[in-house]
Amino acid sequence: MYKRKLIVLISLIGIGIGTYFIFNFYNIFFWNNTVFKNKHSYVFIDHDDTMDSLHIQLEPLLKSSQNFLIAAEKKGYSQNIKPGKYRLTRGSGNNDLINVLRSKRLTVKVIFNNQERIENLAKRVSSQIAADSSSLMDAFYNTSFLESNGFSEENILAMYLPNSYDLFWDTTAEGFRKKMFNNYQQFWNKDRLNKAKAKNLSPIDVYILASIVQKESPKEDEQPRVAAVYLNRLAKRMKLQADPTVIYALKNRLMILIK
Repeated sequence: MYKRKLIVLISLIGIGIGTYFIFNFYNIFFWNNTVFKNKHSYVFIDHDDTMDSLHIQLEPLLKSSQNFLIAAEKKGYSQNIKPGKYRLTRGSGNNDLINVLRSKRLTVKVIFNNQERIENLAKRVSSQIAADSSSLMDAFYNTSFLESNGFSEENILAMYLPNSYDLFWDTTAEGFRKKMFNNYQQFWNKDRLNKAKAKNLSPIDVYILASIVQKESPKEDEQPRVAAVYLNRLAKRMKLQADPTVIYALKNRLMILIK
């Protein structure tokens, strides 16, 4: 009788311990660990972020940041943090949260229109991706890149064609430059190059002329007529007599004096 009671007691203790570990396991990995009210919350992880800095960012979003740290360590995420923009879903457990942070990096829409100066472009782009203005400027003016691809500090802006681009938020300055150069090469296909050549224009000439036309008249329905006037003047080797070129020259002179 005593032996039977002992076996029953040991069994109950074993069941209790097993239940505790199962409960703890599910609590750490699978039960809802979010506290944010919106359907989604976004996390931005930089290249130099560590588990400590990520913990600080996630703490306001989680019921138990400690359980998240335990799960991250068990799943090997603590040693393999990946930069980027991520979307967390309300009601997710730590297992799902870590899977998102490990493999579901989002893109952002990088948009810029015609920029008057390369500095303006750097400022505009830096407000949309992780790379800052300084690193972008260094990449834009990299001497090796300019010389090997036929650009100069004066005309490099022509490579950055205004448009909307899907990029990862953690794209580096060099990565952004590479993306823009690839797009520039794709845009200037054989057909467009031949059309420009027929008017004795290079791709950079076309960009400059387009910038002048855009400044002269922001109304799209007027721009073809304005462009035709300037093309006729160029064909006749006349001066453009365009106000935007004068304004640009004055601004450029002012910038030189300020520097």
